[in-house]
This record gives sequence, structure tokens and C-alpha cells, in this order.
Amino acid sequence: MANSINICNKLPSSAVFHSHPISLIATASHIKINNSYKELNKILYTQKEGLVTNIPELIGLTKYEPSGSKALIKESLAAINNHRVVIWGHHGVLIREKTIERCVDLLEYVEDAASFSLRALLNPKQFTGLNFVELQKSIKLYKLNPAILEVLRSK
Repeated sequence: MANSINICNKLPSSAVFHSHPISLIATASHIKINNSYKELNKILYTQKEGLVTNIPELIGLTKYEPSGSKALIKESLAAINNHRVVIWGHHGVLIREKTIERCVDLLEYVEDAASFSLRALLNPKQFTGLNFVELQKSIKLYKLNPAILEVLRSK
């Protein structure tokens, strides 16, 4: 991912978790505008404040490859070096963290954001989400990498 923030390979991890969260798969793979790294992260990160503090390197995204294929393994290895959370196009999510419990915590943040995202996309006049200034405040408060904002910046 050209836009990734490279901090993940410095984080220790001993657990890898795979799941098929319905809202996340729908948001990432079945809505045309979200099939790009930037657009997907922008919609997810504006829906759940905890994403920027818990997954500051943003969420990776791989294109669709058949389950169990060498191509999926190759895509996954490339993405998981820069992201603790990687969405497999039209399939599921791969999460690496220190513990399985922490993997589940991250999954809950991402799935909640995806659920809110679906509602926002279906009824944009009713859901506003976090704006750029609000995201900026969290990034500054927690001393996170400001490069995140370049990916999340509106057009």
C-alpha cells in the first residue's frame, strides 16, 4: 500500500486472527466507492473515534484473490507488514496483535465503524461522522503520526 504508515513491523505480535465480519466485508468490498485504500479508510475512520487511537497505521486492503491461493498469501504478507488489520477483498479480515483478545478488540472497533459506515452511506443526510478537525484533535492529543491525516483528508 503506497499510502500506509509504516509502524506495524516495529510492533511485537504473537497472535493472528481471521474472521468474516459482515458489515466490514460489505463496506470494503460491495460498495463501489470503498474499493480503494484511501476511500475505505476515510469512511471507516470518520465513523468511530477509537479507530485512530487503536489502529493509527490505518487498515490495509487487498484485492480479491481466491481463498487459500498463493496470490492471497502474497497480498496478505505484503499488507500485514504495514498494517495490523488487513481486509481481504470480498472475503474477510486478518488481524495481528499481541494477543487474541486484543485482535478481537480491534475487530470490534472495525466492525462497529463498518456498521456505522453502511448506515451513513445508505442515508448520508442523517449520519455525519467525525470531521477532519475532530480527527486532527485525537491525532494531536495522542501524538500519533500526522501522515494519517493525508489519507483521511477530504477531496
